Amino acid sequence: MKTEGRMKSILVVEDEDALRDLLRGVLGEKGYGVQTAGDGEEALSLYRLHQESIGAVLLDLDLPKMSGQDLLSKIQQMNPDVKVIITSGCPEEGLASETAGCRANALLPKPYTVDAVLRVVRNALVDKMDTQFDRVLRCDAVPSG
Repeated sequence: MKTEGRMKSILVVEDEDALRDLLRGVLGEKGYGVQTAGDGEEALSLYRLHQESIGAVLLDLDLPKMSGQDLLSKIQQMNPDVKVIITSGCPEEGLASETAGCRANALLPKPYTVDAVLRVVRNALVDKMDTQFDRVLRCDAVPSG
């Protein structure tokens, strides 16, 4: 996706400083513009200011000041078509409940590799659904014991 002749930027919402800095560097090296936020309130402010240039949001669900689910809901109220990649350190068994009700293009479980981040971001920007996220959503539809 491009905006005014340049690649759309990625909003990275991650409360872990080292991981946020790593993502900024990796995505920046690949030519993406990168906005970063360490909490939900900061991310919402940045999205409001820059939503026209943001192509995707890389969103950790476990955030201070505002939950990732609440942030996602507010962002999607502003732009229902926003591309969202959810990241989570939650064990796979808990991912279905953590992502219940979230509309997103992909799920990126932590820990993840640089290659995985780049693949998922690239796929989200071209509307390609991540197959692992599809699987997690199907698991969510199964009633628990």
